[in-house]
Amino acid sequence: LDSPEWLAFAERAKREGKAAIIIAAQGGDFIGNKLHRIEAFHKLGLRMMLPAYNTTNLICDGALDRTTSGLTRFGELVVDE
Repeated sequence: LDSPEWLAFAERAKREGKAAIIIAAQGGDFIGNKLHRIEAFHKLGLRMMLPAYNTTNLICDGALDRTTSGLTRFGELVVDE
């Protein structure tokens, strides 16, 4: 999101009265346990992902769960990806 190319795109859109959007996903459930899906969704335009939302998934604890485990080992791989 901080790339010069994206910033230039967003500034050009603003000058032209257009919107520049960032495609994001809330929660990483959509990748399941498949790391290759991260690259696939990136190719489709996804640029930001919250690893979890309300409930725990394969990546990390959720906001509403009463656990403090943080990232799982798989979650660490997701971050590295």
